[in-house]
Amino acid sequence: MDVTELELFVAANTAAAPRTATVYVKNEAEGLVAPIVVNQAGYVEPPTGIIFKDNFDWMAPYVAYYNANSGKTLGRSVEDNNASGNAPNAYTDATITASGLMEAFTAQGYVDLNPEVKVLYPQDCYWKMGKTSAHTGLQLPPVDYTGKATITFDWSPHMTGGGNIDKVNVVVEVVTNGTSVVSAPFPNVWEKGQLHWETVSTTIEITPESKIIIRPEYLSDHDGVTQMRWYLDNIVIKEPEPALKAVWYFDTDPTKDAYTATFGTTAGTFKDTAGDNGMYIDANGKGVGTGRITFVQVDKTSFGLTKDPKYYVGGTGHPYMTGVWPGDYWLFTATDGKSYPAGTKLHVKYLTRVSGTGQKYWKLEYWDGAAWQPAAPVQTEGDTGTSAEYNFVEPTSNATVDVTFSLAASCTEMQFRMVCVANWQANGNGALAAPNGGTCRLAAEAADLEGTSPIFEVVE
Repeated sequence: MDVTELELFVAANTAAAPRTATVYVKNEAEGLVAPIVVNQAGYVEPPTGIIFKDNFDWMAPYVAYYNANSGKTLGRSVEDNNASGNAPNAYTDATITASGLMEAFTAQGYVDLNPEVKVLYPQDCYWKMGKTSAHTGLQLPPVDYTGKATITFDWSPHMTGGGNIDKVNVVVEVVTNGTSVVSAPFPNVWEKGQLHWETVSTTIEITPESKIIIRPEYLSDHDGVTQMRWYLDNIVIKEPEPALKAVWYFDTDPTKDAYTATFGTTAGTFKDTAGDNGMYIDANGKGVGTGRITFVQVDKTSFGLTKDPKYYVGGTGHPYMTGVWPGDYWLFTATDGKSYPAGTKLHVKYLTRVSGTGQKYWKLEYWDGAAWQPAAPVQTEGDTGTSAEYNFVEPTSNATVDVTFSLAASCTEMQFRMVCVANWQANGNGALAAPNGGTCRLAAEAADLEGTSPIFEVVE
């Protein structure tokens, strides 16, 4: 009988939904029909930036071997909230050793930090570690990567039969060329009798030579604590996500600037009430997250003004204000929806200038997550007789404000402001009696609009 080979090529499924097709192969001479069913899963966008990932599914064959040959089933202690879940010793249990699990563990590149005490216990595709007065953690397989990365994993403490949660905290340790860097301990937030997974993460800096370790904070008994048993699953190391970076672009042609319509127009918009009066300049450059610049005024209605203050976008694309008065300020805000922890460093940079009759003395301040802080050492001016505190003198030609600061507390919306502190004119002609037509602007150099327009970003 002749045999014919038939190759069937099926195009990849690019849709999110799965699909099924049936191909019928017919032999008319013999009256035969053979259906071939093709099932295709939906397309899943491949993860990007993954450096290392392990959910311990490679343990499945060894779990199956144990379950089939021991007369028992490996436990899922965390999911079942079970202090007595079956957890045989990986070193001494005869069925586990016969399965070859620890050989696979070594082949994967893992290292038991304290193998002498033999306290590794497999669960159904994750690990339990430690027993009373014997503690350990894991060194992960080496990774071929240099730079900052984010490590994420699931963990849980164990508990006694009475439901008391073990007093254990875990840390991430990175050892590179003999230098150890240890993360802050992850908090133990479990309530009595309630095991569950917690997903935690931290930033690490690694090279291919680094030893990446997840372990209890203490590897020996301490302060009367002898039970530090714990579980580990779902380890992911990935490149850090792009950090917050709000970027503005001041085009020299204001008709191309969307903010012309939202910040007073080229004709100017009179506003003398307190607040930002609904005027704003949204970040319009290539960045990450969102940003907004506003000019916040004190109430000026008591002056009886009719011309100034006004919000403007000039013919050069620069946003500027007239009628500035002490207490007014430019406010920069930026967010990408993420909460950045204490210690995060931020950077703000922009150009600014005033006209001769604009205000000279200003104070640069940043929000550190808890309070406004001066962005530079504060001085006391003596011109106006008010002894106003300032740390920035506005010139009549472009000056660069370039400030880096750190958060003192976690923060989601970053803020920076430049506050007018005195009504003394930049030209030295004394104090103003009322808000006038003098200008204060944010600027950009025509020769480098992209490089000199404002930026507000997380840098570290």
